[in-house]
Amino acid sequence: MGGRPGDGDGRWWAAPTVLIRDGRPELVLGSPGGPRGISAIVQVVATWIAGETLPESVEALRIHVEPDAAGRHRLVPEGVVWIDSARSTSRVLAPFGDSLLRPLAAERGISLGEHDSGPLFQDWDPWFGGVHAVAWDGEAWIAAADPRRDGTARTVEPEDVVEATGRAPAGDGGEAREDAGDVSPGGEGADPPQDPGG
Repeated sequence: MGGRPGDGDGRWWAAPTVLIRDGRPELVLGSPGGPRGISAIVQVVATWIAGETLPESVEALRIHVEPDAAGRHRLVPEGVVWIDSARSTSRVLAPFGDSLLRPLAAERGISLGEHDSGPLFQDWDPWFGGVHAVAWDGEAWIAAADPRRDGTARTVEPEDVVEATGRAPAGDGGEAREDAGDVSPGGEGADPPQDPGG
């Protein structure tokens, strides 16, 4: 983005995502930032649907397709930096394995850049999204925070609500539980709300 309104491409890349099953949220996730965040969300969803745990799905290495300087699409896998002493580093291959990536890229007409100096293996790259997610496992919510970025994941238990608010959470029917204490809008002893019509 430039220094004035309207400078830059003006796209908003955040993609808050909710997967619903039988009318109930099953997976809720999002990632801030640029276009790799969208790729990250799609890959986390696909990995989770394939049966990996939510933390495994969020932590898995990622790939992204983006245009090179000539406008051709290139595959940008996470995890390996190829060192070029004449220029800055360029991320071009990942530990998915050359035998897997090269045919996949060629089949789709995507080029893989290379440098003669060889790879330097690295871990997660913060530029490959920062996905935070919660998923329902049938019994409880499971949370996962992306290790590529700062953040933590924690599910909130009913005891946490009581500790933070002094009140128990509402039951399944939307009514306050018996042990919730006074939950009226005005507090203990407050008059009931008046009908504005009289």
